Amino acid sequence: VQICHNGEEKWVPEQAVPGHLGHGDNLGECQSGQRQSEGAFATDKKAQLRVYPNPATTGLSVDLGTNPNTVSRIELMDLSGKVVRSAEVGSNLQFHWTVSDLQRGIYVLRLKGRKTQSSKILIK
Repeated sequence: VQICHNGEEKWVPEQAVPGHLGHGDNLGECQSGQRQSEGAFATDKKAQLRVYPNPATTGLSVDLGTNPNTVSRIELMDLSGKVVRSAEVGSNLQFHWTVSDLQRGIYVLRLKGRKTQSSKILIK
C-alpha cells in the first residue's frame, strides 16, 4: 500500500497501514505542500483543511478553512470504496457527520476538486 510518510512516498505491507495512519501518515501519494499534523492536513499553506477528531467515535467534523474553490465535493468511503457519507461543498466550509452508525475500521476522506483529489485516512 502506498503511503505518504513525512512528505515522502513509501510502500508498506497492508498490515502495517494502521500503525502508519495512527502516527499521522496518509494513504496514497503525497500532495504538494502536505505536512504531518494530528487530524489535519493542508493542500497549501494558506488554505488549511482540518478533520477532527481522529479517531472519531460519534461524530466527524471537516473544516475546509479558506479554500472553498479547490474542493467541490467531499466523500467518506470505507476501504472497499463504498461512499458512506458525501456532501457538495458550495458555500459551506464546515461539515459535521454522525458516524456512530458506521462499523469500526478505517475510512478514507476524499476531496474532489477541479484539479486534484486528496485523501485522508480516518480510524473510527
